[in-house]
Amino acid sequence: KDLATLQRYIALAQQQHHVSFIGRLGCYRYLDMQQCILMMLDYADKWVAWKNGRLATLPCMPIEV
Repeated sequence: KDLATLQRYIALAQQQHHVSFIGRLGCYRYLDMQQCILMMLDYADKWVAWKNGRLATLPCMPIEV
């Protein structure tokens, strides 16, 4: 049931523009703060690469199912 909900959230998130869903709520799962901080740092690197033209698209969510 949770996986089906997450898949619906991902489908809805992919329809959004200029919005990224990150962190505990954006992943629809529990994360320790260390995991959350590492995810944010990784996403920040992707955002900088996207902003500088080295990444074609910016992911809307840090996870895929």
